[in-house]
Amino acid sequence: ETKILLVELERIASGHPDDRRETVLRSHSTFEEIAEILREKGYSNRDGQGCMIRWRNLLRVYKQLRAQANDGNPPSGHPNMQYAPAIENIYRFPPDSLHYMHSEGSPGLDGSPAGLARTWSAANGTYETPARKRTREINLVTEHIDSVDQKLEQTMEYLSQQNEILRSLEERLTRTEEALKASEVALDILNTTIGEKDAKRDELEKQLMVTVQALSTVIAAKKAEDQQQQQ
Repeated sequence: ETKILLVELERIASGHPDDRRETVLRSHSTFEEIAEILREKGYSNRDGQGCMIRWRNLLRVYKQLRAQANDGNPPSGHPNMQYAPAIENIYRFPPDSLHYMHSEGSPGLDGSPAGLARTWSAANGTYETPARKRTREINLVTEHIDSVDQKLEQTMEYLSQQNEILRSLEERLTRTEEALKASEVALDILNTTIGEKDAKRDELEKQLMVTVQALSTVIAAKKAEDQQQQQ
């Protein structure tokens, strides 16, 4: 699984110019693509985030192995040494944070000799070998990168939470609009019913007026008839 991850990562990185390599190697879309390929090959236990974490762990261990070699303690039999060539192929040349790897006098992972001349370090207030200096510098850079990665992950998590809130608000807005439309339909039906009742009431009032007039006519005729009979 790890070898497939590195092969696919090298394939993707090779399709971009050198100045965009770091951006590609930090992109979530890159690792989502690799996760999809792994799923197609039967490895379904890692999503894009899991693939990115695996890559960062590989790179971190690689830096540590190189730092040990620079310090005169070449690693022996470490399982991650098998991934070193693949990582170097991905970068094609060492990135800024790993520039010491192939510098003059820098030992390889096989423990080849390193320059041992000591120089004064104002940062540490002591003498140090070039290898020790490079180790200290790379540790500082690694800490900075890890800090940036942590802040990036926190930002992504915050954005994810905000997106969830936004989706919730959109769902509530949709439900509110649907309820409003239903209320408008009910109001239209109610207005129609009221209009029909008003029309029926007007018709009944007309019929009542006609009946009253007819009754008044009958009463008047009856009175006139009674008066004639009395005379």
